[in-house]
Amino acid sequence: MLFQTSLGIDVQDHAVSMAYLKGSFSGNGARITAHAVYPLKPIQSIEEKMEQIGGLVRDFLIHNSISSTSVFLCVPRAMAILRYLELPSAVRENLKESIGYQMESYVPFSAAEVYYDCQATGKGTEKMRVLLAAAKKGEIDPYLSLGTRLNVRFSGIEVRSTAVANYFLSQPDFREEKDLSFIYSGDGFLEVGVLKSGFLAYSRRYNREGPESRLAERVGKELFKTIQESGGGEGRLETILFGQESDAPFMDALSGVEGLEVHRADLSKRGLPSPALIAAYGAALKGIMKLPMEINLMPDVLRKRPSKAGRYMLFGLTGVLILSALAWGSGNVFHQRLYVKRLNGEIQRLRVAVSEIEKIETQVKGIEGRILSLNSFYGDDLSVLEVLRELTVKIPKSAWIQSLTFSEGEVRIDGSADSSSELVSLLDASGMFEDVAFMSPISREAGGKERFRIKFRAK
Repeated sequence: MLFQTSLGIDVQDHAVSMAYLKGSFSGNGARITAHAVYPLKPIQSIEEKMEQIGGLVRDFLIHNSISSTSVFLCVPRAMAILRYLELPSAVRENLKESIGYQMESYVPFSAAEVYYDCQATGKGTEKMRVLLAAAKKGEIDPYLSLGTRLNVRFSGIEVRSTAVANYFLSQPDFREEKDLSFIYSGDGFLEVGVLKSGFLAYSRRYNREGPESRLAERVGKELFKTIQESGGGEGRLETILFGQESDAPFMDALSGVEGLEVHRADLSKRGLPSPALIAAYGAALKGIMKLPMEINLMPDVLRKRPSKAGRYMLFGLTGVLILSALAWGSGNVFHQRLYVKRLNGEIQRLRVAVSEIEKIETQVKGIEGRILSLNSFYGDDLSVLEVLRELTVKIPKSAWIQSLTFSEGEVRIDGSADSSSELVSLLDASGMFEDVAFMSPISREAGGKERFRIKFRAK
């Protein structure tokens, strides 16, 4: 929006990036007027890290004479669990509350232990796909304290993947029907995302282990599988790699994967001097314009409301224009006012009618949701061997299954793993399984592994 300003802060493991934007008349809708990338000293405690970041941000604000603006913060992808759910469309109106009631079925924490947000995609009449992002309060609270150190209120907090997605989705030449994947190359890890139909359709963090060629092949296969399962997969998949400038070996290995069209991010579209600013820019855009990805982990009561200074200025300019028009054509103003008054009266009458219709629609959706929940599920008989074969492929070698129950298409497994949430994500990504959920909170064994109980249905 014109006259609006916004600051995006991307906190990485070894650096912090900042991008300050102002609204613009250009096709981009925003222009970057100040930016910085600061390395972070190797430190031990989160308290020391926040103190260091607070000082860097304070210096940036003073150096660039920034006194009042919207501030959006990016945290590392590893701090949050991102899950894709399939839910009845009837719960769209109260989506966040409905997910909160069943939080422990989706992540190994209760709703009281996490900050979370969700966003639905698709316009299906019966079911919709939902992105759920959840992060433990204990990990996000130190970042909230950063605002106290700076004496500012943040407008939002999100993971780097959704901010990067908004950067690419807001490009003037981006087309929703185009499939696009991006890979952020970090120090010891990769952040991978897939954009489909104007939405972040896939997000995952990979540890950089083993040969680059093997990792590139693994990532490429996962990208193709995601696209094919969502009904795409035609032609070569455009893949944008950014992050470490010295990551030429991995880019060469990724370029050798069949079906991928790999290239570096084109920073000239936004006038960025470094790819390290992409996430900070994407986060700051939330204060300038409406964006496709609306995930915000910050509680509503703690968010700073958008500044209305630009709106007041716009209203002032509009008032001057109206006064000029009155001086030029005072003879027509009286008749126009009468006409506007009649229109306002008719609009008010229609608003009442529309309100009644919306209430009826809400009741109908509620009834549809109850009908859907009562419908029984049915399907063809599946071979237990097929289920066992798929579990053998999906479950990593570090995980153990002590018991398995298969009854009428529902599978229940008990066992232990290094990361139960990662195990749920792997099963959720299988084309054979659906409705993957924890049956009970996870617990930790004496050896350090997490004890789990998971259920799902075989398609």
